[in-house]
Amino acid sequence: MLLSAETATGKYPEQVVSKVASVCKRIEKHSLMQHSNYQDKLTYHAMDEAVAYSAMHLANRMQVSAIIALTEHGKTPRIMSRVRTGIPIYALSRRARSRAKMALLKDVYPIPFVMDDIKTSKALVTSVVDYFLAQGIFSADNYFLLTHGDDLTGGRMTSTLKICKVVDVLAYGKQDADLVHVEEVL
Repeated sequence: MLLSAETATGKYPEQVVSKVASVCKRIEKHSLMQHSNYQDKLTYHAMDEAVAYSAMHLANRMQVSAIIALTEHGKTPRIMSRVRTGIPIYALSRRARSRAKMALLKDVYPIPFVMDDIKTSKALVTSVVDYFLAQGIFSADNYFLLTHGDDLTGGRMTSTLKICKVVDVLAYGKQDADLVHVEEVL
């Protein structure tokens, strides 16, 4: 909400700003602001658009703690932010300019993320879970959605949507650690 010159320069500008902020917070907590059927009426024209809206459709219908979107330019999080869920969308990008633009989007939290050393989908999911556990954002029983590109498309657009449970990812990564340990013993 934008304050006009009359309200912002009156006798009590601090009280006006405080009152407007409290009204905005109450409105954002309203149930209509937390759930949207907007995407139910759409026809998708691109793969990344279909994946983004599919993620938001799932987010509105299951108990996920977060949506994580790996992105270069921020298109997928931009599409996602149009749909109200109240669930945080963490946009992981190596590009500072893209992160700066995404910081203005509703429910989107840009995070610096470099994937240079990540070669497999398994390594990607494991490193994402490790990061979010270290930040205190995830706990073992959380579900989250992950969107990212896939080399199979021939391009770098978002083409993959995964539903993940943190404890399953941790067990999956532990299997590899056990294999390495066994190989070292042999």
